[in-house]
Amino acid sequence: MSEELKANNYTKKGDKFGEFEFFNIGKTNLSELKKYKIVPNIDYATYKNTMPDGLLVDRRNRKALEVITVIEFKNHNKFDTAIKRTQAFEQCSTYCQLVGAKFGIITDTREFYYLNPSGNDITYLDEKNKERSYSIIQNEDGYDLSVNFPISVDDQIEVDKALKLIQRITNSISDTSSKLKQEQKINPKNLAKSVWQSIWLASGENPDKCLSTFIEIFIFRFLSDLEILQENESGVSVTFEAVLKLDKNKSLKYYFNNVRSYVKELFPESDFDKTSIINGFVLDPEITEHNALFSSILSSFNKFLIDDKGNPIKLNNIEPEFKSKIYEDFLKKSISQKNWGQFFTPRSIVKAIIEMSGIESLSPNSVVGDPACGVGGFLLEPTLSKRSSDYTISNGKLNSKLIYLGDDRDPKVIILAKANMLIHLSDLLANNRTISRNISKKINETFKSFHSSILGSLTDCATDKFDLILSNPPYVTKGVTNYKDAIKESGELTDYYTVNGMGVESFFMEKIINSLKENGKAFVIIPDGILNRVHENKLRGFIKKHCTINAIISLPIGAFYSTLKKTYILAISKKSTAIVQKDKVFSYLISDIGESLDVYRSPIENNDLKDMVRQFKYFMADKDTFEPLNIKCKTFDISQFANENNWCVDKWWSRDEKVELGIEDSIDIIDVEEFKDQTAAIAKKLTGFKTKINAINVDLKKEELNIIPVKISSLFNLKQGDSFYTQKRIRENSWQGDIPVYSSNTKDNGVLIHIDEKHIKLKDKVYDYCLTWAVDGTSAGHLFVRNKKNKSRKINKKYLFTFNNHCGVMIPKEKIEFYLDWYRQGVYVDLSLTEVYSFFVRLKESCPKKSLTSIQKVLADIFNDTLNLEQNLDEFKFQLAKCDFKNIEVTEKIIKKLLPISTKFLVDRIDIDLEYVSRNAQPLLFQKTRSYRNHKVGTGQIVDVEINIPTNEEGYFDSKKMKDIAAEQIKLENIKNEMLKSLESLSQLNVVI
Repeated sequence: MSEELKANNYTKKGDKFGEFEFFNIGKTNLSELKKYKIVPNIDYATYKNTMPDGLLVDRRNRKALEVITVIEFKNHNKFDTAIKRTQAFEQCSTYCQLVGAKFGIITDTREFYYLNPSGNDITYLDEKNKERSYSIIQNEDGYDLSVNFPISVDDQIEVDKALKLIQRITNSISDTSSKLKQEQKINPKNLAKSVWQSIWLASGENPDKCLSTFIEIFIFRFLSDLEILQENESGVSVTFEAVLKLDKNKSLKYYFNNVRSYVKELFPESDFDKTSIINGFVLDPEITEHNALFSSILSSFNKFLIDDKGNPIKLNNIEPEFKSKIYEDFLKKSISQKNWGQFFTPRSIVKAIIEMSGIESLSPNSVVGDPACGVGGFLLEPTLSKRSSDYTISNGKLNSKLIYLGDDRDPKVIILAKANMLIHLSDLLANNRTISRNISKKINETFKSFHSSILGSLTDCATDKFDLILSNPPYVTKGVTNYKDAIKESGELTDYYTVNGMGVESFFMEKIINSLKENGKAFVIIPDGILNRVHENKLRGFIKKHCTINAIISLPIGAFYSTLKKTYILAISKKSTAIVQKDKVFSYLISDIGESLDVYRSPIENNDLKDMVRQFKYFMADKDTFEPLNIKCKTFDISQFANENNWCVDKWWSRDEKVELGIEDSIDIIDVEEFKDQTAAIAKKLTGFKTKINAINVDLKKEELNIIPVKISSLFNLKQGDSFYTQKRIRENSWQGDIPVYSSNTKDNGVLIHIDEKHIKLKDKVYDYCLTWAVDGTSAGHLFVRNKKNKSRKINKKYLFTFNNHCGVMIPKEKIEFYLDWYRQGVYVDLSLTEVYSFFVRLKESCPKKSLTSIQKVLADIFNDTLNLEQNLDEFKFQLAKCDFKNIEVTEKIIKKLLPISTKFLVDRIDIDLEYVSRNAQPLLFQKTRSYRNHKVGTGQIVDVEINIPTNEEGYFDSKKMKDIAAEQIKLENIKNEMLKSLESLSQLNVVI
């Protein structure tokens, strides 16, 4: 086993990894590793042959060596399902606990997971049947930690990053916590606030130039701290400190003449769009006051960048989070004055979408794009977490593992995006100060401005180009005619944009789908118009035709700065048009995004995005078996996403559910032109419903059916539940399990809670194909069909349920029970046995009630026990003798004649379709609740409810006819609901000028 150690020269020392040693192994067991003092000198017993893949060890003290981390490498085909990942996690956790590692890493080199072997969130039995536990390590935001960990020790920059990460992890996790501690960071709000007012006044209250000016000064200080700005080609000092020391009336002129021009030389503008990392500076060196103001702003930067001990802080030492945060905070100041919100997506939403995207799993050279990139958040944020090792320097050239491409129509935001990217590359810049022009080339290739056309990036007719698109495109309908006219002028664009949607967002949606590769994914923030406008039905059809809809996530109103537009996250995958989607669609109602939704955007503790991401990952791992973990999450059948339907999924939660969640319905705001289009489309749609109604089967009209009225109490055995099964009792006693307890609520299919089978009384166990009804409450009378797949009456746990006193069950009667009951009532005459009918009528008239009860019991014995027929007939004669009914011989003849019918037809339950019964009894039960005025319908209130049952020519129940009628009723119900939705959508519109 030691051959591997010898081959890799590991017998004396491992690969240098800072102060630690790294052992990239996989074929050496713990017993051999112990011999060479690579793992602790303890007895590994039955685990001695265990072979970890990688170890990072602190061996500075050989007598007390410490394993820092165990790394498990998995081939992608052994890491591509939830079950395989769980097995890998458990294996790594076991290895960590055996050698005392502080944490574990599991990776397929695309995805990285970190676990805390001291945690106890997840328990399991290892291969030796020993119980163990672990927890997944999360970053400070609550998402799973997933940053890249260097497999090679050759890249010192990556090793240095990893050493900082190791320190953070070991300082944060314990047996009670697996979350990285929030680091003490400089709050960029204070810097933004300190310089905002000065720049704002100097800019003439122009937020565009105000923001550009701030970013340029920030870049100046940033490049100076990186020591990229030292002296220009003329030998003149261009550092931040040199400019700050100048006379305040000369500093701005000096900056313009020496620094600004040099920065543009180091980072040349793009040949494509003529933009660079700096532009739009508002201060004028010819204005005396601006020179003094510039000097004051530089002083503000210096005062802000001071630590607790009074030492200056360099921007190149600031944590990566600051790089995005400084942009966000200054943008917020600008946004409050102008609609800059269209260019900026809140970082909490950006992070959530990146977590959903699976960007960490993309293969090298995959293409990631954003056709409306704004300041570049979707393309830069992944480099801070999911893909921290994407950018590298080799042979004086900046390389990237993925190809990132961001476009926008506005050159101002492209300049900001380029500056933003420069800040994100600070670590590489600090160690490669001489290749600024090469870095500038990569930045210019990444972000491009399409400002030469009103269409912006829509002029780029890319097809099958992107593996992943993350975007928040603009959404406006005003001025869209100009877009359409511009498209008509180009044959290429006309062929590319065929849907002819209403808003600019529709064109972007079409472009995104066209430009995705097959199996490529897109996560797009869209307005409600795409989902609910009648005229966008063609676009919705285009989406369904070309894509699998993975998710539609409802975001709260106010999620985006300066707009109250209702928005959603649409998650799609490009598919072959021949494939028809069968998977359900994941959905979630987001209420909180981790910050207040007012103008202050203050951080708050509540953040639904984290839970949404977690459940979305569960869903994508196994769509077939996924079950939502709470009421905020639902999955919907793809059939609900018909082109003509409203896809605003937040409307599909019931009012009761929204009340429980504290969510109010959004208000739809449109302009006059949109209202005209909507009303015209709805009118046309309503006319089309007439054709659907005429298509309903006319053969099922009531007057053409053979029907008989039957009481519910004749069809079913009715039973109300036991008050024993309360939510409180089940929780307090920890009786939770997997068997549903039904109650009077209608949400969650009527389930109150789930209970363990062993706590259900025998009398309260139900497996039958049956109906349940809500006894009381606002849903009193509501019917559910249960166990549709158990008409054969199997006693199987998967069909088991119980119910409490707020719920009742209707179990179809046995045929013998049903017919005997009808004979007793003297109403059923269709067995072609007139003498039987006559006999039972006379029997009922001749016998006292007490004797009649005894006779009924004996009759039941006759039909149920044919082996003891003679004995039962004798008992029957004896009971009849007590009555004023003397014709014993005739009676015996009748019973024997009836007996073959009983053995042939009465051995099963009555043949009725419960869907039919439910649809025809439901309105009658609801009417009963109105009659009693107390919203309660117990067994006593419904026994006399009659429904019409279709029969065949022989007089028996016609179950086929029931199914046919129920199917047509469902069609009518769907038509009615479609009509109501159309009218409801109109009623919810609010028209503004």
